[in-house]
Amino acid sequence: MGSSNGYIRHIYVSGDANDRNTYIPFMEGYHRAYGCFPRKTPADAGYGSYDNYCYCKEHDIELYVKYNTMHKEQEKVTDRNRFRAI
Repeated sequence: MGSSNGYIRHIYVSGDANDRNTYIPFMEGYHRAYGCFPRKTPADAGYGSYDNYCYCKEHDIELYVKYNTMHKEQEKVTDRNRFRAI
């Protein structure tokens, strides 16, 4: 679901359990409905993927999404987690 100023603007329903595969079909549906793409879109880390970043760049959309390992990279290194893979 996408909203703007408190109003639901577009809805996309999918059986796909992975969010990263639903971003582009959602945006394509939005474009069909409104004839344009939104200028900015926030999303949670589940939508972060190379394909989604490229899609936004191609369509001049500012995508505000944390990539999936951002929190791990910012975690303080301690003896307990020093060798844990990200």
